[in-house]
Amino acid sequence: MRPQRKHPWATTFHLVNKRLIIISGPTASGKSELAVQLSLKLNAQILSADSRQVYKELNIGVAKPTSTQLATIPHHLVSYVSIHEKYSAGHWARDARKVIETSFGAEGPVESRHNSTPDTLIIAGGSGLHVQSLLEGIPQMPDVPPAVRQAYEEKFATHGIAALQEELRVQDPAYFEIVDQQNAHRLQRALCAIAASGKTFTALRNAPRQPLPYPASWVILEPNREQLYARINQRVDDMVASGLEEEARELYPLRSLDALQTIGYREWWPYFEGVCDRDAAIEKIKQASRQYARRQLTWNRRLEGLHINSPDPTAILTHLNSRK
Repeated sequence: MRPQRKHPWATTFHLVNKRLIIISGPTASGKSELAVQLSLKLNAQILSADSRQVYKELNIGVAKPTSTQLATIPHHLVSYVSIHEKYSAGHWARDARKVIETSFGAEGPVESRHNSTPDTLIIAGGSGLHVQSLLEGIPQMPDVPPAVRQAYEEKFATHGIAALQEELRVQDPAYFEIVDQQNAHRLQRALCAIAASGKTFTALRNAPRQPLPYPASWVILEPNREQLYARINQRVDDMVASGLEEEARELYPLRSLDALQTIGYREWWPYFEGVCDRDAAIEKIKQASRQYARRQLTWNRRLEGLHINSPDPTAILTHLNSRK
């Protein structure tokens, strides 16, 4: 077990009437299955913190929980919105907070297969930004005029992501250092907010917020990197065998949507356009997934909690019960 690390949004875990267990880890590390196993043992519901499983139209490529898992345990914010909707980490944090309050009985019990209002909610997913927004509270962002948003969309279309990166580096070097610099959507969002408010995105993010008022414990999966990469490669092969190419082909006409700038889908576009062959597209998905996993591992090293290399529910429950 690794020494625990302090992080600005980490909270001390106590076994109290209402509690959150947050399962984090890189893609293909076993978060979804672990969440189900813990949920069955704790009579808990699951809140998905996956930034892509939230979309109704994305299925195979985002490794949604199986139909059996969804039928067995209440899952919240899975297949929740359409890819045609703008849905940010802030939107998710707002809706996730409502789920938590309702699930814990503050607004009456949520309809579920459980017989009583739960005292534990399990949050599982690979998006650290989403969970950070939930625990810290949602920053108040300015309304962005359509003309400003359009200007940055055109800048990206004309000059590419490098132009967005350079402008953000100059406008807000602090945020530039921590943002996913290959994510054009996040770069545009920050630049739009800066243009609309006259403040840096860092200042907007650091403004006073209302933290989530429940104790939380982190379980951070850190599998052996070689084994993780093998699992990623196998999972991509399994997705392809399950019909990922066909799912992507159906979504190809909508490829310009933000929600489809997603690993597992965007790598198919060059193949459909005759730029590369099928094997190359599949290998690109594996490569991008491994790169994403590395970024997730780096993010998770900063977290305070139980760092464990395998999704072992018995060991995790022993640890949680020792934190009384």
